[in-house]
Amino acid sequence: MTLQDMITPTNIVVGVTTLAAAVGAYTLYRVLSHRTCQGRKHPTTSLPGEVVGKVSNILIYPIKSARGLSLVSSAALRRGMEFDRRWVVINTNSRANTNPDAVGVGISMVNHPKMAHIESDVSIASGQVELTLNATGKPSVVLKEENTLKGALNTVQVNRMACPAYDCGDEAAEWLCDVLEMPDLRLYYMAEEQAGRVAAEDPKWGSNARPGDVVSFASFAPYLVCSEQSLKHVSSMIDHDLDIERFRPNIVIDCPQLKPHFEDDWTVFFISGIMFRIMKKCGRCPITQQHPHTGETDVKELLPKLREYQMDPSEPRHGNAPIFGIQVAADGEGDVSIGDVVQVCQP
Repeated sequence: MTLQDMITPTNIVVGVTTLAAAVGAYTLYRVLSHRTCQGRKHPTTSLPGEVVGKVSNILIYPIKSARGLSLVSSAALRRGMEFDRRWVVINTNSRANTNPDAVGVGISMVNHPKMAHIESDVSIASGQVELTLNATGKPSVVLKEENTLKGALNTVQVNRMACPAYDCGDEAAEWLCDVLEMPDLRLYYMAEEQAGRVAAEDPKWGSNARPGDVVSFASFAPYLVCSEQSLKHVSSMIDHDLDIERFRPNIVIDCPQLKPHFEDDWTVFFISGIMFRIMKKCGRCPITQQHPHTGETDVKELLPKLREYQMDPSEPRHGNAPIFGIQVAADGEGDVSIGDVVQVCQP
């Protein structure tokens, strides 16, 4: 199988701007294929529900709020896709709304558009995770897990939840400060053996979580799911060919017979024998109006248009945020691949 066969077109646009990036994306695909959920069996009996479509794309964002990678297959774990949002950039000079023990707060592309310039590749060397940081015009930095795990274990605040994470060291910190042109930044890593952030501890949405729901450094839920039909619809409404990556989903589904935003009405669905449970609809923030590769705000009309027809008056916690996509938890683990069928079971 060739590299062309293994990397999806979106990934070529998103992460493969150089040959080195292409090799990195191929390496990541092989890592995820090799480190699939061994021993986690899919159900052998037929699942309930109607087949309504297929998985059309899989994306992960190794560093929260930085560029994403599009894959053809990934291990789906309870806290999210493998390696999705396992690293986060922390501003150690910020204490706003933090846990008193936190050393700082995670930053986002919304307020720091140059986050879009950061590319990352994940590989496995001698059984250890390696993260490579890339940005145009900057030297690459390779971070080995064995070194990171020797670093300080500190509490960090990401969105409304705090958790312990490992400081990735001075070299990564200096690189980030250079690329993002701001001081006091550190990169933190959530290791494999760490349980993850507890969704029920989110003071805003925690009541929507169940005991055992955990998440990496994503905002609240382990997974974000969007549909091709919803993307095409809003693209036509604003006459702009939108890239799905600006909505930052993990799983994109294509259900040609269903109307746009059909996913808003689901409660559970199945992919590859895994039951996914909807935790809440996804209220959208201004990051959707930023180009995912430059950080530039290029579609200012997107959120106003969505507010015309995608508000959820039944849920005041969304405030002024229109709905696009669903945030879900996985009640099982396994492998998810492009082409897997989607089954939905409604009461």
